[in-house]
Amino acid sequence: MDPLVLWLNGGPGCSSLGGLFEELGPYLINKDGKTLRLNPYSWNKYASIIFLESPAWTGYSYNTKSKNVSTNDDSVAVENYAALKDFFNKYPSFKSNPFYLTGESYAAVYIPLLAVKILEGNKATQINLKGVAIGNGVLSDSLHTNTLPLYLYSHGLMDEEVWQSFQSQCCNGCMDGCDIKGIPDESKCGNMGGNLFAAYNNKLLNIYNIYENCGKNLN
Repeated sequence: MDPLVLWLNGGPGCSSLGGLFEELGPYLINKDGKTLRLNPYSWNKYASIIFLESPAWTGYSYNTKSKNVSTNDDSVAVENYAALKDFFNKYPSFKSNPFYLTGESYAAVYIPLLAVKILEGNKATQINLKGVAIGNGVLSDSLHTNTLPLYLYSHGLMDEEVWQSFQSQCCNGCMDGCDIKGIPDESKCGNMGGNLFAAYNNKLLNIYNIYENCGKNLN
C-alpha cells in the first residue's frame, strides 16, 4: 500500500504550490512560465501527496467566516488537523494508508505541533501517522542568524578581511557565543551584519544548494 504524504512549504506563509511545481510534484514549470515538464524526481512515483496551503490566506486558501483569522503556530496546528480530518472523511479509502508529515523551512514548527494534535486525537479519529520528515528546518531564528557568518566564511562566501573585521569589531574577536541576532539594526555592527547578509543574498545562490549554478535564473 502506497504511503500518503502531507507536504507543507513553511515560510511562514509560503504556498505549497511551490513544492508542487518547483520541487517534488509530478510536473515542473518550464522557463516560459506557461508549460510543464515531467519531474523525474517526483515523490508521486512512490506516494500520494497532499499539498496543503497553510496558514489561512496562504496561496489559494481562504476563510469564509472572517478576515481576522489567527495564524499563530497553535491555531495553524488546529486548522491543519481539521483539514486532515475533513480529507479523510471525504476520502475514507486513504485511512489505512501509512501517513507521513513532511515539509521544509518553517514547517519544522508546523509539523511537530500537527503531529501532537494527531496523536492526541487518535482515540476519537484514527489517523495512521507513521513518521515525519523535515528538510532545511527553521528551528531557531537566533541560531540561524548567529551561525550564518561562520557558515558563509567556511564555504568561501565571505572574504577573510570581512570575517576578521566583523569578529573584532562586533564579537570581541570571537564568533563563539556572539549574539548577532541581538545587535540593534541601526548600530554600526547592525549595518555591517546587514551588508554582510545582503551581499550573500545578492550572489543569486540557491540557499538549499549553494554549489548549484543558478546564474540569473532564481527558479
